[in-house]
Amino acid sequence: MDEQPVGQSKAMERYIASQGGLMGSSAIEAAIIDSIAEHVRDVKDAQGRKGFGMFSRDKPDEDKAVLKAEWFETDLPSWLQRIEACVAPVETVVCGETPSYAAVCIWSLLRDGSKEDQELVDQAAASCERLNAVADAVANHPAVATWIAKRPVTMM
Repeated sequence: MDEQPVGQSKAMERYIASQGGLMGSSAIEAAIIDSIAEHVRDVKDAQGRKGFGMFSRDKPDEDKAVLKAEWFETDLPSWLQRIEACVAPVETVVCGETPSYAAVCIWSLLRDGSKEDQELVDQAAASCERLNAVADAVANHPAVATWIAKRPVTMM
């Protein structure tokens, strides 16, 4: 069974997280971690639907600029406040002694985007103390810091 292929990127992510001990210590912790990760995916999906990214070719640049400003100034802060509220009662599960898969997803959302958008993300997340603490804990983890320093520079 070790040679069984696994499809779907989120299934692969969860499998790797499980193998790496990032899915908590019980079934309920795994469900909590999974639910926070799904919240993050909802945000990324909503951003994609907004239609201002480099792959949106059906809109003029001026329209994309308006949509991008609306996303970072209104939509994203609202989404982040909802995730902040979900993380509050389960913060130690999300990012206790060892950051979880959910913590890595939060880090990716807040700290691993494009350099040109990082200031906009920081502003959108300014009032989200818990999410910023989680993202910082992941960024400061020795293995993550080493990987960030060594990883190849790619378009994605």
